[in-house]
Amino acid sequence: MKFKKTSSKLHLYLSLPIGLIISLICFTGAGMVLDKDIHKWSNQNMYSVKPIETGILTIDSLVKTITQQLPEGTTVSSIKTFSDSKSSYQFSVTGKLKSTVFVNQYTGEYLGDYNSFKEGGFYRTMFYLHRWLMVPSERGELNIGKLTVGISTAILVVIIITGIVMWWPRKKSTLKKRLSIRITKGWSKFWYDMHVSGGAYITIWLLILALTGLMWSFPNSYRPAVYALFGVSTKKVNNNMPDKSNKKSETNFTAWQNAYTAVTSKNPTAYSYNISSNEVRVYPSQYGNTRVHESSYFNQKNGVIQKIVPYSERSDTSRFMGLIYSIHVGSWGGITSKILTFLVSLLGGILPLTGYYLWIKKINKKH
Repeated sequence: MKFKKTSSKLHLYLSLPIGLIISLICFTGAGMVLDKDIHKWSNQNMYSVKPIETGILTIDSLVKTITQQLPEGTTVSSIKTFSDSKSSYQFSVTGKLKSTVFVNQYTGEYLGDYNSFKEGGFYRTMFYLHRWLMVPSERGELNIGKLTVGISTAILVVIIITGIVMWWPRKKSTLKKRLSIRITKGWSKFWYDMHVSGGAYITIWLLILALTGLMWSFPNSYRPAVYALFGVSTKKVNNNMPDKSNKKSETNFTAWQNAYTAVTSKNPTAYSYNISSNEVRVYPSQYGNTRVHESSYFNQKNGVIQKIVPYSERSDTSRFMGLIYSIHVGSWGGITSKILTFLVSLLGGILPLTGYYLWIKKINKKH
């Protein structure tokens, strides 16, 4: 009994000062989860193409064709392709246009471009609010926004745990009531049920999102502690990657094509591929750890594969953070897990607001 009273007071006193910050973190997180999927759904003409009998153009031909359709000085830094023949190629370009350009690989036609981090854009705004509360800082400097987000998230973990203690029913007969949301008993009871019962439904998922989010808030303290907890080795792995010998010379896209052909012939069913200056990455699946990939490093003059590095040979920390990232952004289960993560984040942002409502109502009732 005393433990529940203590948890109740702790839950309230911790929530009052940071409730709005928690709502902001959750709402901005929800805003980012489905941003790219919504863009894809609303711009099918950019993401989908119709295969033609003449086949796919070579990479060097595509680069020549697409750069003629873009502002002068635009250069291609990487290309993302898919094993699905109906998915368009995505060119990352820099220069006057810094964006992802969608290209019809059969004709070289420019289909459109999208830069999620465009200054003033929705995704960038959500990201900067979510990570740093829009507080800028120079590299190496203490970022007050980032620290505030981190501390608030750490406090949220305690709030969630105390909420579980408060919610936990003493009798099994009251469990059904604790999980019910009444929508016909008036707004007061609805908001109460949204806070108590709605919170119960998302508690574990929201707790996981908070705990994984702290990996970026406190990389020098919390992250090493989690590594130690899960037995993740922090030893650096030296794979002796080939040097980028022609870093200052003109990119040889014929070499890109040769390397890409060699890699895709060995991995024809992978989900996607990414080609850059001297590396072809193979992403086998869009589920689970979405950062799993095999790297094939090639000679930049002729495209001959020089070294293949499986994901299993990456450092433990790199592989672990890939998994943590996939869990935190909800990409591990495809669109299904993303939608669920969106709903959890959205409700997570509503919970502090309903909490304020219940607290103010209680104060008014006393007076």
